[in-house]
Amino acid sequence: MLPVLEYPNMQASHPQTKLGVAGVGTAITGARMYRGGAIPELAGKLVVSDWSAAFKQPSGQIFIADPGADERLWPYRRALHIDSRIISLAEDRAGEIYVLTNETLGPYGTTGKVLRLVVRP
Repeated sequence: MLPVLEYPNMQASHPQTKLGVAGVGTAITGARMYRGGAIPELAGKLVVSDWSAAFKQPSGQIFIADPGADERLWPYRRALHIDSRIISLAEDRAGEIYVLTNETLGPYGTTGKVLRLVVRP
């Protein structure tokens, strides 16, 4: 299967790469089709998590991608930025999505949190 979403890694911004593009994130850590009912505007869209926009600073990101009608990559937009690193995404039986985070550089320590994806008031 071909990828449905891709973006330049933060290393693309490094002056020595000479790629001329800005990096968007570090690494995709999760992807889930939204099947819940709490956020109707996300129905049928792909929720994608990025570990951190910057390596040294916890800055996890959530992107929303719209399914493509053909073989091309799906268009996406940044929907959320948090001051934590995103380890993965999870889904409950109702199809609601949870964001698993950690403040450290790896999956260890006691700083982990589970956040539920909701609409901001």
